[in-house]
Amino acid sequence: MIQEEIFTRALGLIEPWYVDRIQFDEENGQFEIFVAYWNPSTLTNDNQSHYDTRQCTWRHLDVMQYKLLIHCNVPRVKLKDGSIQQIEIPWARNCQD
Repeated sequence: MIQEEIFTRALGLIEPWYVDRIQFDEENGQFEIFVAYWNPSTLTNDNQSHYDTRQCTWRHLDVMQYKLLIHCNVPRVKLKDGSIQQIEIPWARNCQD
């Protein structure tokens, strides 16, 4: 849809990231953008493997008078040493527990 393409560009997302859907909640005065990615293997390398995802939400700048929330299931990877690490995401800092 055109709205998803507009917000994908506005957020500066590049493949494999994209805006999957947008919800507008007029009653609560907010937009919610759901960011996704095409394939977890495109986010890893030889030293790591896909482990799981963590649901994260960020408050972005308002759009006109409406709050803007960005949601994403952020991938985490398992490194060769066994430690778990959240991958770097292009629009925000790491999620906190």
